[in-house]
Amino acid sequence: MSTNRRFAALRKITSNWLALAGCGIILLALLLALVPGLFATHDPYVLDLPNRLQPPGSEHLLGTDDFGRDVYSRIVYGAQYSILTALLVVGAGMGLGCLVGLIAGYVGGWPDEILMRATDVVLAFPAVLLAMVVVAAIGRGLTNTVITLILISWPEYARVMRAQTLVAVQQEYVLAARAIGVPAWQIMWRHIVPNTLSALIVQATLNLGVAILSLAALGFLGLGAQSPQPEWGLMVSSGRNYFLDAWWYPVFPGLAIAIVTLAFNILGDTLRDILDPLNT
Repeated sequence: MSTNRRFAALRKITSNWLALAGCGIILLALLLALVPGLFATHDPYVLDLPNRLQPPGSEHLLGTDDFGRDVYSRIVYGAQYSILTALLVVGAGMGLGCLVGLIAGYVGGWPDEILMRATDVVLAFPAVLLAMVVVAAIGRGLTNTVITLILISWPEYARVMRAQTLVAVQQEYVLAARAIGVPAWQIMWRHIVPNTLSALIVQATLNLGVAILSLAALGFLGLGAQSPQPEWGLMVSSGRNYFLDAWWYPVFPGLAIAIVTLAFNILGDTLRDILDPLNT
């Protein structure tokens, strides 16, 4: 991206209060995930049964759960499970999908057919439903959930990467590199991948919200993180039985999921507007 386009992108972000709010929320969430001890007021794992289901107050900002644990502190530590895990899922899924799409688009022929038909098979199933089936088959737990979400998230990136590669291989700089005998791996790594990153970054940013929701959904169903891990979806699931008497228990973790997911979606939409050549 040229200097002028960088300044234009910065102006678009700073002139859009929704984009600024989204970036601020994401930065705060990342800070909570990286250094939760700086923000938490209590140990998220220590039980305090005499103070179970206490409403929000000065001692417990967002109240306590059914074991007397501080809900605010558990939400802070839960950012590690929800946000950092989502980043891992999206990063690994993007890497795998990019490799598949790059090979399919550049090589073509029967490798393209095989890889794209495998992609179609995975895309044919609803993502969350497929994740539920796989996790139920291989076992519950956060590690199995992460592996499952990576295995079902790569096809989107493969499709995007293949489409971008098919366009790139027709460009003069790729044709010239082929003509002078540059190795295929070098052409793909040095010439094609850098010119396809914009679309992939937008797709990854939008998928971060989806990954957070998927992790929360599997945690809510008891297939993801397991107690006493302070994962947001699991906290909502544990608190739903106390909604009438202790509304704060499921509501605040649910709000954390909604706010962070919305922030990533806003950032993804903003990046799409900025990186789309038709809008610059």
